[in-house]
Amino acid sequence: MAITIKLNGIASEFQMQGFTPTKWATADEKAKIANKMTRFVLGGFQQGSFNKAMYQHLSNMFGHIAHYDINGFYSTWFTDIKSCRDWAEHITGNWLSGIGDPMFTWSDVEKALIQWMKDNEIAKQIDELHQLDVEHKERTMLTALQQKYPSKGTSLQVEEVTHVPVQFPAARIASCQLSLFQEDGC
Repeated sequence: MAITIKLNGIASEFQMQGFTPTKWATADEKAKIANKMTRFVLGGFQQGSFNKAMYQHLSNMFGHIAHYDINGFYSTWFTDIKSCRDWAEHITGNWLSGIGDPMFTWSDVEKALIQWMKDNEIAKQIDELHQLDVEHKERTMLTALQQKYPSKGTSLQVEEVTHVPVQFPAARIASCQLSLFQEDGC
């Protein structure tokens, strides 16, 4: 089930002064993409908010790969609560996140987004939603099974268990093992 509610938190207002320009991107562009990312997350990872520019930058951050195209990337990380939770854990726990010189990478944006996610407890919120989703699915399954297999008014009872002592002829086993190397065997 996709996230159908907005997450709690404050959308960032990153400024270009907080980022280092690269040969390929200005500090202002980094700030704009970071701000769009926070709105995308807070909005519940809605596909309509995930555009090509965001995909092109995000697929090169946090140790991500392209996943073939924008649709493959989105379906891998954002189509349901579990994948969103996995993404949040991936970016906040990935040792590759924030590595590199910000003059050549978006490591400064990665660090800023990770800190923003921690400050707004995004992973915790998504985890709580995931737990509610799992519980809902399990209760739905339970209801369906109870309807399929209604109680007949009697409860199943386990009969008394009778313990049967088992004895292993340890001495014989040991002597057979020794005799494996003899011609007459056991």
